[in-house]
Amino acid sequence: MSKWNKQDIEPIPSILLDEFMARLKPYQTEQGDHVHYGILAQELEQSEIGSQFILEEDGEKWVNFGAMMPTVLAAMARMDQRLQELEVMLEPGPGKDQYAC
Repeated sequence: MSKWNKQDIEPIPSILLDEFMARLKPYQTEQGDHVHYGILAQELEQSEIGSQFILEEDGEKWVNFGAMMPTVLAAMARMDQRLQELEVMLEPGPGKDQYAC
């Protein structure tokens, strides 16, 4: 039996992935040119959910991806479920026009 109280558990709204956009930033090192991909903490903190994943120290902000991962995985699972539902709706079947929606 789990020691955690698993009552009053609510689903997380699947809005987190709408709250930010991936960015890229070119940078150079002695080994050459590189590109860093990421998201801006300043954008993510604008949402109620996203702001919970922002850490700040000495005026610098960064995203706590470890804490954010369960939420992102849940959002991806929900998107996959919705995609599968749409694919079933669009499958051609007997008497269905292949291109009809």
